Amino acid sequence: MRPDSFREFDAVTLFCPRCREPVQVRKKLLLVLPGGDKYEYTCPVCGETLGSKLDRNQGYPGI
Repeated sequence: MRPDSFREFDAVTLFCPRCREPVQVRKKLLLVLPGGDKYEYTCPVCGETLGSKLDRNQGYPGI
């Protein structure tokens, strides 16, 4: 296994403090930035924001 195999993770389930239980999250694109895309994780039941992630661009081939 290569050392960089697990550099990036996507959350699938997070704990919602408002619902008081783990929920399968919705991942929503918030911003497209020069350094990467910013995503927000929300609860599908109550809409509470549970976290965010900056997905760094690896660069586009030929640019």
